[in-house]
Amino acid sequence: MEQATKTRGRYAKTAERRAAVARSALEIIRGKGHKALTTAEVASAAGMSETALMYHFPSRDHVLVAAMELADEEIGSRMTAESRASELVSGDWDPAGAARLVLTEETTVRLLLALEAEAPNPEHPAHQYMKKH
Repeated sequence: MEQATKTRGRYAKTAERRAAVARSALEIIRGKGHKALTTAEVASAAGMSETALMYHFPSRDHVLVAAMELADEEIGSRMTAESRASELVSGDWDPAGAARLVLTEETTVRLLLALEAEAPNPEHPAHQYMKKH
């Protein structure tokens, strides 16, 4: 009897696991701040072992950068939606709306500032992230 071929590639779950880690890390950061984040807690929240997490993210700093990238996506989406709504109502973009959104993300802004402080070091994972931004 011939074995059925798999429909997914060898690393198909990698993207899902990386996304789960980023999501879990961002939730922890929003709840307690980035300084309190541990890879053990993120792994547990993502439903995997710490060893599996470290396979996908070689250091805590890599996890922090992944969380910041996810926050960027989410905040960007909300800012776009908010600015569109503001434009529809007033005909102009409302920078105060963007400022309010950033202020509601205090822990994320603190993470961004911490990553910016580390980014000049080309060996730090935040270096490439900041070059893109």
